Amino acid sequence: RALLHLPGRARLPTGAQFLPNLSEAQIAQAAEQVHGIWGGEHEPLAYLEHVREQISRSGGSLEYAGIVDEQGVVLASFKRYSIEIVSPARPIPTLGIGAVFTAEAERGRGLAKIMLGEAMRHAQANGNDLALLFSEIDPRYYQGLGFELLPASTHHAATDELPKDPNIELTPCDDFAAMLELYDQSWPKSSWHRKRTAASFRYWAWRHGERARFLVSRGKKSLGYISVALRAHALWIEDAVRVDTPPETLWAAFAKLARKSG
Repeated sequence: RALLHLPGRARLPTGAQFLPNLSEAQIAQAAEQVHGIWGGEHEPLAYLEHVREQISRSGGSLEYAGIVDEQGVVLASFKRYSIEIVSPARPIPTLGIGAVFTAEAERGRGLAKIMLGEAMRHAQANGNDLALLFSEIDPRYYQGLGFELLPASTHHAATDELPKDPNIELTPCDDFAAMLELYDQSWPKSSWHRKRTAASFRYWAWRHGERARFLVSRGKKSLGYISVALRAHALWIEDAVRVDTPPETLWAAFAKLARKSG
């Protein structure tokens, strides 16, 4: 059963076309256009190299797509991820969408909506039944394209406010296969969640700037893992899972790691 709710098809500008895979030169154009938003501390050329490295490290799961005019100039672009969602019934090939951007001179023409509509049609024609994106703008824009809102949250806590458990053990770990096994065990069979592989673990660990990963255990029992980065004098938990243990167990692990990290 198709799960994508496609918006009504809008006409592309005269001479323009949707490309599911931008060329190297077009990726460079897109990177230059978005540098002011997502370039961070990178200079433009360094940011382009960073984009190329993202694509190279993704193992084929990341491409750039967009709308170009008849001269091949990029009018709008986005990151196109190939992912899989695990559902109780079956694995679902899914279009992942990120970094949606319209060139400044082209705004006000509805190009982003047209581009995403074309992207979802292309994805559906190639066997994808879902589309997924994370948005930091008003989600009503994407709801108008057929997306359903799944709220996300960010939590903050002072180290002293977290529970303590002297029996919790943290063991440094770069064994992505072991982490993958814990990740798979952490989900109930009735859940929907993103499928991971050892390769995707490595990619997102690099992409998120993770500095360290730890297995969480008590005695000989593995309870989960946590992956962390340091940002603005805070311990940032990039990823954490727990297996057959209450959330307070991970909170105690966060506190222990924060104290050890100063």
